[in-house]
Amino acid sequence: MSEIKRIYVGFDIETSGSFFGLHKVIAVGMCAIGDDFNIIDSIRFDCYLPDQCLFEQRTWDEFWSKYSKILDGFRYTGKLKQAEKVEKWMVEEFQKFRSKMEQHAKDIGAKYYFVSDNKIFDGGFMNALIGKHTSDMPLPYTASTSQYSSFFETHSMQKGFLLAIDPNFDPDIKSGFTNRIAELYDVPPPLKEHDHNPENDAYSIAYDFAVMMAIREGKIKKKFIDYNTYIFLCIIIVFWVFIAKLFE
Repeated sequence: MSEIKRIYVGFDIETSGSFFGLHKVIAVGMCAIGDDFNIIDSIRFDCYLPDQCLFEQRTWDEFWSKYSKILDGFRYTGKLKQAEKVEKWMVEEFQKFRSKMEQHAKDIGAKYYFVSDNKIFDGGFMNALIGKHTSDMPLPYTASTSQYSSFFETHSMQKGFLLAIDPNFDPDIKSGFTNRIAELYDVPPPLKEHDHNPENDAYSIAYDFAVMMAIREGKIKKKFIDYNTYIFLCIIIVFWVFIAKLFE
């Protein structure tokens, strides 16, 4: 078993809309993985109270109306009755998980990285709740020691990387960065898929960051030919085999 030198903690939130104060965080997922891509720990906090949650109309129409089964799985099932108290419980547990992983990294002598795929949105919601319900410093400060730390964002990192190395990359697309990098580089297969379960999505975020760091360190190599070139060559070969058969 290889020694873990880095721990990546991804987190993801689901909300009822775009604006803190009007809309609620309805679920939070967190996942810690090592630089060996194995999961160290993960957790999900469900905090959806249907009778105390206002949905933004656009968010409902474009998303949650289509994923009602997932939404129903986010229902809070604990003993607390008021949304404010559920929020406080959730953000305190969020900070506890961060503290636990920060301490674990320190105990094993590993570097610690905290990661989101949209730190303005997700980080903004969580910082508002941290400020509202705790006396802790906001992100990017650590939860355990209140020391300033880095707070990374995978989407910006992936887009910048692809802009630099892929002349065919369209910077205006909103997704597909992970798949494109996997077409160009020999990345290990993920253990979970991005599926709007924030615990799984937090894994995907940590995984994406781990891939970028491994490429940076030379642990993940570029493929001899990328996927699109491979398909093109296969088509050419099939075409010439067909032509050869015609003249036999």
